[in-house]
Amino acid sequence: ASRAESDSIQAQRRFSGRVLVVEDNIVNRKVARATLKGFGLEVLEAENGSLALDLLAREPVDLVFMDMHMPVMDGIEATWRIRVAESEGELPGRRPIVAMTANVLKEAVETCLEAGMDGFLPKPFARRQMIEVLARWLGDAGSRGAASRSESLATAQPGSAAPESTS
Repeated sequence: ASRAESDSIQAQRRFSGRVLVVEDNIVNRKVARATLKGFGLEVLEAENGSLALDLLAREPVDLVFMDMHMPVMDGIEATWRIRVAESEGELPGRRPIVAMTANVLKEAVETCLEAGMDGFLPKPFARRQMIEVLARWLGDAGSRGAASRSESLATAQPGSAAPESTS
């Protein structure tokens, strides 16, 4: 397929699910929201990790995009608390959490994965990168829902969106 055909196919991608964007910067939240809604997703938002934890206690989501650096509670602490709550049964199932940050250094990626995140999306992100993350965790529209994915996520490996580790 030509580059134009490939771009056209990518532009038509649709996904199904509820996505939580945890980001303190309103412009970054708006960009993420518009991009995700353009793919057919329902988007929930939280300005920091503490609000994200409160929201997750009330609302089921299929995927979380988590900024690393936020006031009140950063993404690393929030992810760690989410994973503890999941393991203790306070939050049902296990949802994928993808770091969304401008810090693309190897150490930052490793910190995200060690905290329990499943992947990494650099900011600013390209549409193609977002599609790759969504396809990995949500599949195409209607193919999988949160309930059918909960078992497979328990054995999922860190996301392919993260740069290759040389260690």
